[in-house]
Amino acid sequence: MIEAALPIPRLQSRYDLPGGKHAICDYDWDGRVVGEFDGFGKYRRELLGPGQDPEDAVIAEKLREDGLRALGLGVIRWTWWHLTHGHLVPLLIQRLPRHGIAL
Repeated sequence: MIEAALPIPRLQSRYDLPGGKHAICDYDWDGRVVGEFDGFGKYRRELLGPGQDPEDAVIAEKLREDGLRALGLGVIRWTWWHLTHGHLVPLLIQRLPRHGIAL
């Protein structure tokens, strides 16, 4: 992001979600859009909570994202694939302006 001269986001911003839960977002551009870097390790059985199935983790992540969107936030997700294949910067260049972030 820095090398591409993209706007610098805040890191680890907390948002209070509807229903009393909260979300800590990896990247935050001006409270308009958040970026979430997704590793898929959190869905592996050995990292799940007691009694939690991978399906439960996926549903919880979906509900969390729905809560962020209910606050009016845009959400951009990326994975290791985006980083290792050079697709993160193009993704952000395409998506950040849709949420009012000037490049």
